[in-house]
Amino acid sequence: MERSNTEIIGDINDFAFLKPTTAAAKSEDAPMQPAESKAKPSVKPHIPHNYDWYQNATHVFLTFKVVGDKDLAKRTKVELSEKEVKLSYEDGEIVVPLSMAIDTSLSTHHPFSHKIELKLLKATPNENWLSLEPKGGLVQTAKPVTVVPTEQKAKPYASNKNWDAIDKELKDELENEKPEGDAALNGLFKQIYERSDEATRRAMMKSYQTSGGTVLSTNWSEVADKDYEGKDRPSAPDGQQWADEREKQK
Repeated sequence: MERSNTEIIGDINDFAFLKPTTAAAKSEDAPMQPAESKAKPSVKPHIPHNYDWYQNATHVFLTFKVVGDKDLAKRTKVELSEKEVKLSYEDGEIVVPLSMAIDTSLSTHHPFSHKIELKLLKATPNENWLSLEPKGGLVQTAKPVTVVPTEQKAKPYASNKNWDAIDKELKDELENEKPEGDAALNGLFKQIYERSDEATRRAMMKSYQTSGGTVLSTNWSEVADKDYEGKDRPSAPDGQQWADEREKQK
């Protein structure tokens, strides 16, 4: 009885080391094979046909994305015609018809690692493109409105007064205003001096300057021998005193 139980349980070593089945044993004897790696499929370099675009008064800007190869943009050939953009690379070609004309001589393109940017000069500046590509064979554009500026002087203080006329009126008043006092006298002297001969001018200059402005003579024969700074010096005006006399009194 005890022997029968022992055969069922078996030796303890049999359970400490599990024995493989016949098929498993054969696989253990065979050399180990590396596990098959599931590599992700690589993305084929390409340029999608969709694009982004915008415009300003003078240019149209067009951008294409580049997928799978950072150098693909540099290898892409860009051809521009008056109404068409063409991109060509190893495995593809993109042709975009344009709704309006461009100036190809001054249009440019720039390749980057993830995109190609085109800067297209409008053949007609300030013309708004309603679409990049022609639609339904009919192209409609919003033509710019040409505004001819008229020269108008700004009205100061938003007033309705004619300030130009007022300014001219003030100038006329200043020119016609008659000087008084010393201004009138100086004006008179100026007129006499400008209309006089050389002898009269010398007389006026010598008499006026050497007398300290107290004598003005137009007779050169009378002034020629006068010493208004010495023996012929006139008396000082009332309430005033010559500087050298004042120094002597100190």
